Amino acid sequence: YTEQMLPEILKRKTGPKEKNVSMYEQISVAMKQAQGHALGFQKQINALVAASEDARLQERKRAGVTYFTGKVLDPCIQSVAEHITSLGTLTKVAKQVKMWKDLEVQLKNKKQEISEIL
Repeated sequence: YTEQMLPEILKRKTGPKEKNVSMYEQISVAMKQAQGHALGFQKQINALVAASEDARLQERKRAGVTYFTGKVLDPCIQSVAEHITSLGTLTKVAKQVKMWKDLEVQLKNKKQEISEIL
């Protein structure tokens, strides 16, 4: 979803373009870093499944859920919520607010999906 946001942000003539771009970049960087960590976790999980190390597998799952929800998604959700609040004081930004709210919903859904792994 974030890939679709940048063109939408850049085409808006009203609202705080710099603030929107900055928020987009912050979320984008966090997601790219998380993707790198996810690949590392995936390798560990695959190795533990192959070795049938169930206890260690559960520990890595818990660590992954804790990391991705607490260190990645929660800060992103909070930042987006704060950004939405800051946009609420401006006029003619309804489409921008909707775009950020949609992202917030997707982040919350991803958090719920990850939390259900345990």
